[in-house]
Amino acid sequence: MIPSIINVQSVLVEHAYGGKVYANSGCLIDNKFILITANVLVPLLNESKSDLRSIPFGLLNPLRFFDKPPKLTIIIKNEDSRSHQYKEALVVAAYVSEITKKSVSKYLYDWAIDVDDKEDQLKESIPIFFIASFNFKNAPNANELLDCLKRLKLQSLQTTLSAGNKVCIESTPFGNRHFLRSHSRGIISNVTGENDCFLLTDVPVAPGSEGSPVYTKFGNDEIPIGMVLSCMSWWKGEWIGLTLVASFKSVFNEILSNTTFKIPLISEAHMNETIKKLNTNVAQITSGMFWGTAILLNKENGIFITNSHVIENDSPVLHYKETNIKATVIYKAKENQIFDIAILRANQHDLDHTDMVSVKLSPKPMNLGDNVFALGFPLFPRHTKPKATLTNGHVSQVSKTMLKTTCTVLPGASGGGIFDKNGELVGIIVCNAKMEDSSTTYPRVNMAIPISRIYDDLIEFLTKKDVTTFKKLEMNDINVIREWNFLKANI
Repeated sequence: MIPSIINVQSVLVEHAYGGKVYANSGCLIDNKFILITANVLVPLLNESKSDLRSIPFGLLNPLRFFDKPPKLTIIIKNEDSRSHQYKEALVVAAYVSEITKKSVSKYLYDWAIDVDDKEDQLKESIPIFFIASFNFKNAPNANELLDCLKRLKLQSLQTTLSAGNKVCIESTPFGNRHFLRSHSRGIISNVTGENDCFLLTDVPVAPGSEGSPVYTKFGNDEIPIGMVLSCMSWWKGEWIGLTLVASFKSVFNEILSNTTFKIPLISEAHMNETIKKLNTNVAQITSGMFWGTAILLNKENGIFITNSHVIENDSPVLHYKETNIKATVIYKAKENQIFDIAILRANQHDLDHTDMVSVKLSPKPMNLGDNVFALGFPLFPRHTKPKATLTNGHVSQVSKTMLKTTCTVLPGASGGGIFDKNGELVGIIVCNAKMEDSSTTYPRVNMAIPISRIYDDLIEFLTKKDVTTFKKLEMNDINVIREWNFLKANI
């Protein structure tokens, strides 16, 4: 049993300003302090005209931002789930995270946060966290605040966070009091940023949930590991469909590195070993100006498969952890072919110096509702040395030539894999859906080539090493072409 050293509860935070009430979620810590993102105070920040770029790092007096500390209304849902408490609180401190600011510049430089207009976004406020207190008639005890933040960090240190960990977000969608403490579940999709300060998760949440606590489950305990930074983000104009989270143990490590607390770490034994192995099956691929994902079919012969539409030249490079692997294109489907695949042969010497493992192919057709995972390298370019991003979903539609899933699939995942619960490859990601006559795409509606349809061809090629095998996959069936071209957005 994990010692419960600190209690974190989701609350609703309201700020009345300029005749309007702005509302977002927040984290109530030990029933004493409320940790919030800057979202609910953005109108006031804009009015104060503070230069957020020049604000120093660390724990600060809120008067660096405001003429006077803002008052907030905190709404707490009682344990009976039928009634609420309404309390006044005052912003008593601000915390500016250096590691978060660096990570925003490096990892999110081409993202738009909360709005899809890069010229009208609030990324500069992401590294700023505000802390409010109920006890504002007397000066808050700074040591008590530091003690709460220390214990918050230490409790989150008990877990090792990786793609595939199950997480829960307790939020207030749209800042609506009736939705307070709504539960949504999913998995961690990626851990990124300096010192792994950012988590990406496929847990579905709505605007107004910024500031919500994020928990991971171990046994009967739900451990707070972070808080929601953004529910709605865009990458190069495309809606991402993933939730951006700040990791407590990284964000608060900067000012709380010296501590006498001693708490044993939890092992990773609870994490699904199958999911961990999936990362050894895939590599990021760059080809000219393009990048995508490639899957290792056969390590002995250095054979990878990807999408033909990510191949811009005949000498792509595969990237796995710190290793760059040169490759050559030995087969590339013609443009607009249904089976959008390319076959690569990697430099054997480079490949042998990695721990990559050949993927296991599944010949079995998938069924509606089957649980699946999508794995690829979206969002983050090579210079950030990204980890693969994993999302969870189910099979929503099956045909002989198409596998449709509800996993979140984004640009850069092209050529990546759809895997079943046993870690076997069941599909090769090709595209997601978009609105007709619009650039808006839908990451949770996506299409893949079923492995069951091309299984025999792959096995024949791997056995005979004859790329002309794939000529059999070229087709001009008008009905199949219509199925694939409808609302298609290559990624």
